[in-house]
Amino acid sequence: PELVDGVSLIVGIDRLMDEARTLTNYIGNAVATLIVATWTHTIDKQRVAETLDGKHPFVYDVETDESKQQEQITA
Repeated sequence: PELVDGVSLIVGIDRLMDEARTLTNYIGNAVATLIVATWTHTIDKQRVAETLDGKHPFVYDVETDESKQQEQITA
């Protein structure tokens, strides 16, 4: 019975830590992408600046993505 309190505390903290790990991983991937693009001279700095300014918001289109995946599978 006393262990249940400890386990619930650990599970609660682990949820918060999982969010922190996810955020760290996401930021790390974004920074690594920018570093590699800069290193290989393939980065479009103007496009990056416009995207970070919100001029090119990300819009995910499920139908288009699924059709592209089907094309890749059949090719």
